[in-house]
Amino acid sequence: TRSTWRMAARASSGSPRWSPDGKKILFGNKDFAVFYIDVGSRKLTKVDESRYLDNDEFTWEVSDYAWSPDSRWVAYSLPRENRNNAIFLYDTLEGRKVQLADDFYENLNPRFAADAGYLYFLSYRNYQIGMDPFEDNHIVANPARVMVAQLRQGEKPPFVTTSRKRPSPACAPSARPTSCAREAGVQIIVEAA
Repeated sequence: TRSTWRMAARASSGSPRWSPDGKKILFGNKDFAVFYIDVGSRKLTKVDESRYLDNDEFTWEVSDYAWSPDSRWVAYSLPRENRNNAIFLYDTLEGRKVQLADDFYENLNPRFAADAGYLYFLSYRNYQIGMDPFEDNHIVANPARVMVAQLRQGEKPPFVTTSRKRPSPACAPSARPTSCAREAGVQIIVEAA
């Protein structure tokens, strides 16, 4: 059977997001609230909301959210009192939220890794100021940095190698010290006896 659902007038014009298991739909609205609806039961659940942009001169909406691969968690960003966004996680099974990144920096676009062990997001925290050679103004060329948050206890950071590289035969104890040192990125000068 085919069913039609109507969204309230304040619903987001952005795209709703289906959960990976196809059982829930996640969406935001112009009142700065994030919701999901269980398709089978038609139960609507409010994940969170922010009232900090109520008197803003522009019409904003929540559209920055993502599902975890197992469809249990929702990651999203919402504006805080200082107008910077903070990153949150919401557990759909237990109905609880956790603030993952604070609002000291502008944090946006949370996305889960494929195995749900990490959450990646953009954080506007690079303030290496340069001079624009054409306009004689200060510029921040690349303010955003990709950040990663470890979500499971005991996991290793995603970019750390787990084992050390074995030394090549050139670094064996009988080898010349200069060949071994070059491999380690250090130059050693050995005087011949």
